Amino acid sequence: MIFAMERAVGTFKNKKKYLKLRENAFKSTMDGSIVSKAWLNEFYRLRGKIFTDYTIVKDVEKDMKPWNPQDYQPISIIQEIFGHDKKKQIFKEIDHGATDGDGEYNSPDKARELDNIESAFDTVAFNKKPHTFMLHNRGPKYESVALCGTFDEWLVQHEMKFDSYTNQWYITMHLKTGEEFLYKYVINGNDWVTNNEEGQKSDDSGIINNCISIY
Repeated sequence: MIFAMERAVGTFKNKKKYLKLRENAFKSTMDGSIVSKAWLNEFYRLRGKIFTDYTIVKDVEKDMKPWNPQDYQPISIIQEIFGHDKKKQIFKEIDHGATDGDGEYNSPDKARELDNIESAFDTVAFNKKPHTFMLHNRGPKYESVALCGTFDEWLVQHEMKFDSYTNQWYITMHLKTGEEFLYKYVINGNDWVTNNEEGQKSDDSGIINNCISIY
């Protein structure tokens, strides 16, 4: 201890070294927010979790255009593979002279006919709309939440994701339009519950389920 005190006094007396020591000390300082985030990240790691810095999330959201699943409009499988303007060209190439020439394909009626051609995949995709199901997690966090319903005859439990920012479980499903669906939330693999914030309806057995119609 005496040696450390003598060294400190000696450094203080050497003004050149002392000023350099102060300069290096200022350069080595770190912002408190950086230190705090580093400790948070370590605490999350010890609990097997992933730390999310929501200040960065907010900054990213500002640079992104507003979007929700309901705004999505599917395109045909031909447009997906070849691009939007390729459909007419593809059908011209596979014609092999069966028609009277290019004039038929250049006509407005024929162009509209080709634009309306759909594959089996397109037929299914265009008749579906996305819908996001959400369930608040009130109280201790559930281990898991799944969505199960008449979308697939109650045979599949669709695992939901948890948003720690809003404290909600969520999942987006693409459902057929013009149909009504019954469903429930499966908490921790055992408890089948309904969400009081969504529509409800009894099935043929008198059991109350959540209910939604897609238009």
